[in-house]
Amino acid sequence: TELDTITAGILRIGDSNSGNITVTGNLTLANTTSLITGGNVTDTGSIAVTDLAIQAVGPVTLDEANDVDTIAANVTGAGNGFTFYDTDDLTIGTVDGISDITTNDGTIYLSALTINGGTFTGSHANIYASTVGLTDEPTANVATMFMELTGEVASFSGKLLQGANLTVKPDDTVINGPGVITIGPWTYWPSDQTNIYAVLSTLATLSTQQEKIERLLSAAAAGAAEFFMSPPLWLDIMMEEEEEEEECDPDSPDYEQCIQRKKQMSWIRSDLRRLLYSGYFNSNSTVLYDEEWIKISPELSWLKY
Repeated sequence: TELDTITAGILRIGDSNSGNITVTGNLTLANTTSLITGGNVTDTGSIAVTDLAIQAVGPVTLDEANDVDTIAANVTGAGNGFTFYDTDDLTIGTVDGISDITTNDGTIYLSALTINGGTFTGSHANIYASTVGLTDEPTANVATMFMELTGEVASFSGKLLQGANLTVKPDDTVINGPGVITIGPWTYWPSDQTNIYAVLSTLATLSTQQEKIERLLSAAAAGAAEFFMSPPLWLDIMMEEEEEEEECDPDSPDYEQCIQRKKQMSWIRSDLRRLLYSGYFNSNSTVLYDEEWIKISPELSWLKY
């Protein structure tokens, strides 16, 4: 196109009174390019330029396969948004006297391989990239945002600063990446690491329950009780009816064994009392006595005291 032949330092197209600007062909420009309009900016073709500035009243939508190194934009119309897609690395900076990406309470959509530097200002931002801010942290000056990152470097996917408009931490579900993401004071952990924390919490609970069961099984192995599991996986405690407390004769050869048996019986009874109060088994639980299953009955009420 004729624009490709211009070699001026800065190529300015339009002014504040101009109508809509539409990029209909694929433009590859050697110049710093500045698009200025009182209307909209759209494209059906792509723009390849080192530095691009955009000033518009209406919404800006440049979502073709653009290749820009540094971009700056100012959208002044209330509620009008800014959308820009780039095929590789994108820096938000200063071009032709315009700094950062600013809207008047509009929505910002940015998609690039990497995004670095500058500030993006608006009501909401949707950010799609491999990484953000790993060489120069951009400032997120929006009330709400969504960010989907796909890459990581040295365990980080994104680093952003908190702007004045971002007063509430974005929910963990809307900030995603395979590495750690920081936005000002807030840290977002990778989704797989979050899952690990949930698993560890569950394992800690299971470990406590396992410890209780192992204590009871230890008593069972000593002959003080027997256990079985049956659907729906109730823990049934089986124990003989209470007998008169055994007297241990100090002169008897099995005096030590007698003392040990009394300790085991005292321990298992106190533990069973706690289990009864905790609802581990109900009145339909059974005990094994002389090889016969017997329901818990008033005769065994001593367990509850």
